[in-house]
Amino acid sequence: MNEEILKQILSEIKGVKHGQEQLEKKMEARFNTVDNRLESIEQTLVRMEADQPEDITALLKQINGKLEDKDYDVQALNKRVFKVESEIEKITQQ
Repeated sequence: MNEEILKQILSEIKGVKHGQEQLEKKMEARFNTVDNRLESIEQTLVRMEADQPEDITALLKQINGKLEDKDYDVQALNKRVFKVESEIEKITQQ
């Protein structure tokens, strides 16, 4: 009878060990999944950081182009204002 109890205990221990091994496999699979996702996130961040200076440069070029356009507009308006002021000055001196 004592031997039966030992066999039952051994069987229970084997069951617990098998359950632990299964749990370890599941945990390892989940950790691998988490590692893969984290690596993917890191790669995305590296790409974003690498592209950021190019994006900033492109935006600055656009801004510079728009500023040049506005500068030409302001110059044209200044010329028109100067002409109008000159005409007003001529009229007031007559």
